[in-house]
Amino acid sequence: MRTTVQDFEKFTNEVNYWVKTLGINGWKYYFKHQKLTDARASCSIDLTARVATFFLNKNFSDKFTDVDICSSAKHEALHLLVGRLDCVARHRYINESETNEAVEELIRSLEKIIDPGGKGT
Repeated sequence: MRTTVQDFEKFTNEVNYWVKTLGINGWKYYFKHQKLTDARASCSIDLTARVATFFLNKNFSDKFTDVDICSSAKHEALHLLVGRLDCVARHRYINESETNEAVEELIRSLEKIIDPGGKGT
């Protein structure tokens, strides 16, 4: 099934919504609508340049609904949210302070969306 230009616009809007909601700041974002292998969507992250490129598959073997597009957009935004932590976890030469910085960055983002008023339950 081919995704349409409207699907791509919906994907782009949803990614932008989640990036803002998750408080992911200081990045440049690009969007591409192209053929991917075995994925509905993808996110490529350049930590050094702080550039994220979000991809929506032009062709996908299954039916692709609006819910799938929204879910895929949120999923890829979450990849960006944990991107730095994922990167430092994969490199054995990263020191403890770099891991701690990545964890703290993730926690600060999560604090903005989880009980932002500080009232608890």
